[in-house]
Amino acid sequence: MTFTGPVDFKPKMISALRHYSLSKFKADLTAGIVVGIVALPLAIAFGIASGVSPSIGLITAIIGGAAWGVKNALSEIKGSVTKLEAADKENCDKIEKVQSELNDLKADLPLVYVTREDFIRVSNNIDHKLDKLLYWSTTKEG
Repeated sequence: MTFTGPVDFKPKMISALRHYSLSKFKADLTAGIVVGIVALPLAIAFGIASGVSPSIGLITAIIGGAAWGVKNALSEIKGSVTKLEAADKENCDKIEKVQSELNDLKADLPLVYVTREDFIRVSNNIDHKLDKLLYWSTTKEG
């Protein structure tokens, strides 16, 4: 996978934290404490119900939470890469279009554009041919 242009990638956290305030932090902290109060006894209960020690239930809950976080992070990265690939393809198409237009212009350039040297060379050739005609006509008359 190659990228032909600058990569415009900003993690979602940066844009989310821009509007984050102290009141939102207090609400998130309260929600986290409530979830922790509910999740810890639930993990211990799952360990006991499974026939293992409560500490194994806690470890399993921690591993499950970490795995869930990794899965979500990977899916977010995959979505960002997909967007970047689509933008890269769009940029490649635009570049190919510009290159095609440039090649068309280069092909038409000799037909339209005359350099100063070409003009002087053609003018000299015309002058030389006119001189030949004049010289030939004066020698023929005389």
